[in-house]
Order: sequence, then C-alpha cells, then structure tokens
Amino acid sequence: PKAVQLYTKACYGNIIESCFNLGFLYNNGDGVRQDKQKTLELWTKACDANHVSGCYNLGLLYQHGDGVKQDKTKAKELFSKVYSSGDNGGCDTYRIFNEQGD
Repeated sequence: PKAVQLYTKACYGNIIESCFNLGFLYNNGDGVRQDKQKTLELWTKACDANHVSGCYNLGLLYQHGDGVKQDKTKAKELFSKVYSSGDNGGCDTYRIFNEQGD
C-alpha cells in the first residue's frame, strides 16, 4: 500500500517511471485491487511520454485484448514506436507482427 501511495504521488508529479510502475501494480493487483482500466490509463500516460516499456506493455494489452478491445493495428503501432527506439524486445515483436501479416 505504501508503494501505491508513493508511485501515485510521483506519477501525478509527472515522474513517468512511477506511472509505469504503478500500472504494473494495478495490472497484477499487487497492493491494490486489479484494475485493467487504470493499467491502461497509466501505461498510456507513460507511452505518451515516450516511455518505451510503457508503449511495449500497452501494445501487449491491445495485442491480447487484455482489459481493452483487442486491436492488433493499435498494438502494431505501439510496437513500431518501441521498434523505432531501438529496443530489442520491441524489434522482435514488431518483426513477428510483420511476418504474420497482422
């Protein structure tokens, strides 16, 4: 609960890494009730601030329809953003998407 409180305060103070971490807590229900909408909100905020891992995890939500309507086009767009950053995980995921034609 203390981590949630501190991450929340930091996130609303625009410390983007805290938004990303808080998203993990909500995604997993760790110290808070699991809330996929809150996860989506937090990882969107992180991604909008060019947090690569935030974009990657957000892409996974859209890819699998986890808490959001499945949208492979949106997922591919997010993985493309990660790919553009040079992140290896994002590059692999983006490549797989292109090979599958999704």
